Amino acid sequence: MSKSILTSAFKAVSEAEGWEFLKEFNPPDNKGFMFCEPTPELTRINSAIFKHYDGHSGSTYGWTMRCMELIAKNGWEAFKTQMS
Repeated sequence: MSKSILTSAFKAVSEAEGWEFLKEFNPPDNKGFMFCEPTPELTRINSAIFKHYDGHSGSTYGWTMRCMELIAKNGWEAFKTQMS
């Protein structure tokens, strides 16, 4: 299930051209991705994410976005190392 969620999110961020945004964006510590103020970039990414996978709960959405943030900021290899 996680692989499916992450694969669809990766495609969605790519489709929304959101990698540079995620590389620079830092959601507020007390809100994270789930409760931060929407930006045009986040709205575009979210639309693509929910188009590809509509089964997110608040928890899976937050986890997925943190994973995409790690990929954007640290690269794929670092993400794979952290996840294993």
